[in-house]
Amino acid sequence: MLIDRYRYFWATQTLSIMNQDIHGMIKAYQECLHDGIWDGTDKIVWPGEDMSSSRMMHWRSRRMASLRMNLEREIHSLQKIQKMNDDKIHKINGLRESLFSGTSVKESRLSIQQNDNIRILTLVTILYVFNPS
Repeated sequence: MLIDRYRYFWATQTLSIMNQDIHGMIKAYQECLHDGIWDGTDKIVWPGEDMSSSRMMHWRSRRMASLRMNLEREIHSLQKIQKMNDDKIHKINGLRESLFSGTSVKESRLSIQQNDNIRILTLVTILYVFNPS
């Protein structure tokens, strides 16, 4: 029973770490690869390039558009994985709570049984101490 508790904690923690990493990747994509990079207006990425040249137009329209589409598809896949992980975390938390409530019922029954044993031991001790023979 105790091992099951740790598995629930481990699973929740692992999925949470994965979601943090996915969130970091998505955020980095959104912050670093802004529209200026895709359309060729960012002067850091595209220094001194003639934006109207046929070579540049081909690069922006074909290569960069294809790359952007592929990256957007992957970002969408990562967002789906993040949502699935959130759903699994929610389910695991529900199972863990059920396990804890079942365990606490079992522990309370054990506690009642131990109280009965202590009561009997106390009565036997009193009889032994106060027995005149």
